[in-house]
Amino acid sequence: MQVAAYKGRGGQVKAIVRKGEGICVKRGIFLIKMIAVSAVMLLLGGCAIGEETVGEEAALKAVTFYGVKDPQISLMQILADKLGYFEEEGLRLQNIYLPTVQDLAPLMVNGQAEIACATNYSAAVWSMNGADIKIVAPTANIGGTQCILINSDIELTKQKDLEGLRIGLLSGSTQQLVFMRMCKELQLDKDSFSIVPLQFAEQLTAISEGQVDMIATTEPWITKTGSVMDVTVLCSGIESYIPGAEGEVNWCNTYSCIVVQRKWLEDNKEDLQKLIRAIDRAVAYVDDNREAAIQILAKELELTADEMKGMMKNNRYGVNVDDTYLSTSLELFHYITEENMINNQNNIEPKDYHDFSILKETLPNNCRVSVDFDKQ
Repeated sequence: MQVAAYKGRGGQVKAIVRKGEGICVKRGIFLIKMIAVSAVMLLLGGCAIGEETVGEEAALKAVTFYGVKDPQISLMQILADKLGYFEEEGLRLQNIYLPTVQDLAPLMVNGQAEIACATNYSAAVWSMNGADIKIVAPTANIGGTQCILINSDIELTKQKDLEGLRIGLLSGSTQQLVFMRMCKELQLDKDSFSIVPLQFAEQLTAISEGQVDMIATTEPWITKTGSVMDVTVLCSGIESYIPGAEGEVNWCNTYSCIVVQRKWLEDNKEDLQKLIRAIDRAVAYVDDNREAAIQILAKELELTADEMKGMMKNNRYGVNVDDTYLSTSLELFHYITEENMINNQNNIEPKDYHDFSILKETLPNNCRVSVDFDKQ
């Protein structure tokens, strides 16, 4: 499948990556902002999580909600914020966005971040690393945008032609999981590949300069890469375009999710209900006003409307749990443990880092499963 919206073979580039593509908070800036925020909170007083504010916002709770400023993990969080849904539900929310979900890991494991948008994959890894957390609701199935791209100059006639190629990927990412599942399912020799650890921005440079043949990436980097060179989507977490292996797959049917610390969940159930309702309203807005939502999100993420539209088309948004979520989360967990990707020394099970009780109370029609994790 060609990334046809971008640059065709011998054609003109239709979109150029803008100078300084900084859609994510840089780590240094993030630390400075956190120090500034902490100072303001100390001066104001009463602005800690769970405490009531004073003045005109006396009825609102102050909550810090961490996320990733990308078109995948935190999209509904961003939209709910821009539409004012959190405040309308009675939350005074401070949204802090980090460059990648990997940057959230230490904050969630040490308990510094109490609420975040992440994925069911990252939550499983964090839980195995000692985080006392719960996934309380999915926000989207994002498996369709966890992709492997290949330089279109490389001709493939069979699956084995992939062996020996150079691939750039981010260690510990869901995209790495796509690569590993692809190798296993197609019986490819994983050790034959030259694996180059790279951040997403570095991957774009590496493949455009010929340093690697493939990259394992996600949006907006799929679109950005396609805007500067001719690439082919080799596969995603839910579909393969590899010769001889075309069709639907279940290599990384991952979900973006609301993840909270267990203690915070126990102490702030009403606030969590408000949060879930706000995110659900954002999903409804996308369903009913998709073009308007695209415009809002494109502006916030510094993308064109066409870029935003293309990124959103492969995601399935919804604050709901069904048998598909249950089965794919179990398969994801079992693959992680069977391949010894993480040392599960505490014998963590999916039921240990899931709790849909508040979702069931808040949106009972959104929790449709025939069995629970407890009964697996």
